[in-house]
Amino acid sequence: MYYTIMPPDILFMDIDKPRKFFEIQKNNVIFKLEEINEDEYMIFDIFSLNVSDYMNSSIFPGTIIKKKDLINL
Repeated sequence: MYYTIMPPDILFMDIDKPRKFFEIQKNNVIFKLEEINEDEYMIFDIFSLNVSDYMNSSIFPGTIIKKKDLINL
């Protein structure tokens, strides 16, 4: 069983299509990102030792960000 706050339609979208994931680290938070297209990424998961990072609505899993905005995470 898998528990997540992500809706099933996002979790299982395009299940037959190969998915591209990568990780970046910004401000002591590790972001697992999925490439949606060449200009957009979706935050798939975050890892942080600071509990307040998980309450930050701008970095919730499922959030779509533009490539140019990666430096401002």
